[in-house]
Amino acid sequence: MIIMTDLSEVLIKGVYGTEKIVAERYGEAVAKRYVKRRNAINDIFCELLRGHFSENIYWDVFLREGEWPFDRDELKEILSINMIDDIPGTLSVYQRIIGYPDHIGYEPKKIDGSPRFWLVSDHIAGRVVEIEYMHPDIFDLTTNQIWSFICSQIKSDPNFFPELISTYNLAHDEIVFIDDLQTNIDAATSTGITGILFQNPEQLEKDLAELGFVFAEPFKINR
Repeated sequence: MIIMTDLSEVLIKGVYGTEKIVAERYGEAVAKRYVKRRNAINDIFCELLRGHFSENIYWDVFLREGEWPFDRDELKEILSINMIDDIPGTLSVYQRIIGYPDHIGYEPKKIDGSPRFWLVSDHIAGRVVEIEYMHPDIFDLTTNQIWSFICSQIKSDPNFFPELISTYNLAHDEIVFIDDLQTNIDAATSTGITGILFQNPEQLEKDLAELGFVFAEPFKINR
């Protein structure tokens, strides 16, 4: 079996968590304008994720309309701060499946036939390098990594999952895809892949258990 998930469900809040930081720094009114502007140029953002132009161009387009209390470099800094946050997600659940030691400190208890763990992510190219530097444990656990800026498609594109399955010679029924966006889940399930809409680790663990996944009981290290 293969568990496929996005970075936003693994560890970080993703670009859509940045409005909280904007609100804290510049106030709720600016944060609402920020969200409205981001939504207005969502098509351009999708082209950025497909790798068709640089992050700097996107932010320059963003700032083109209206007066803002920040510049491009500040916006990029906000995105970086957002990616540092360590939130419970798919990774913590996957660690329990394979018996891998987590950040609290448990002995590993590897289970034969553990599912493979793939990252399938719509992410900005430059940010992936940054995330890998900050959170190398994620990449150590993954079997494969599929990035939108490399394949020039995002997960909601109609050909994304069919081409993924064909390129890697996968079977539809061996994949469980986890994402927090219903549009991405719909794109996956339309090809016969099992999809789980991520809400929190507890819900995810319950949904995976219903599919037959077995969780290792962690053993605490004696100190």
